Amino acid sequence: MSVPEQPAAVVSGPEEVNASEFGFRNVLPRSRDQRNITSDRDAIERARLETRRDGFRRGPDDEYANPLKPNDGSVAYINESERFYRDVAEEERREREARAERRDRVLAERRSETVRAEEERWRKFEEEKERESEKWAAKRENVHLGRSNNNSVPYNPITLSYGDGPEAERLRYMDQSAEYRAALRSKMLYEKANTYNPVTGEDVREIDVPVAKPHPPGTGTA
Repeated sequence: MSVPEQPAAVVSGPEEVNASEFGFRNVLPRSRDQRNITSDRDAIERARLETRRDGFRRGPDDEYANPLKPNDGSVAYINESERFYRDVAEEERREREARAERRDRVLAERRSETVRAEEERWRKFEEEKERESEKWAAKRENVHLGRSNNNSVPYNPITLSYGDGPEAERLRYMDQSAEYRAALRSKMLYEKANTYNPVTGEDVREIDVPVAKPHPPGTGTA
């Protein structure tokens, strides 16, 4: 099998003429297009595709002259008039509508999320309020729970007045008894220390106890 010839525009050197009488080779000048073809990769590829053999060659008369153009019946084929969408105003309108729809969708999702969060917050608030009401109702029904707010002493710690009840009466009796004993002790000390009047020589007159003797609570005696 013989090796196919390469295109002259791609691999062949500059066209030569007969040598001069001095032995120099004369080369015809090439145009700018010819020089650009040798450095253009796409042109080289196209030239190589056109010169392929064994049924792969696609010449200018072939149905597939353009190797980059798909067949009319292929999936990649598209009409030249439909290749580019020329209705720019309609395209921009669709883009604006798509952006507006996307923005409305995002706002709707945010609004729904806010509504759900607000409903959840109010639901928790109502549950907490209901639990608080049940707690206070249970405390009101149980009378023993309120004893912790009572005074630990049977008198008012601010006004120092006695309260009501047996504990207050017992405390009153104990305080009056202490005052009575103090008065008796004062009378006894006075009488022991003063047996007579050193000025007149007379005996010291007995003094009365200024505090009445208290009676235990519940005896009915004031």
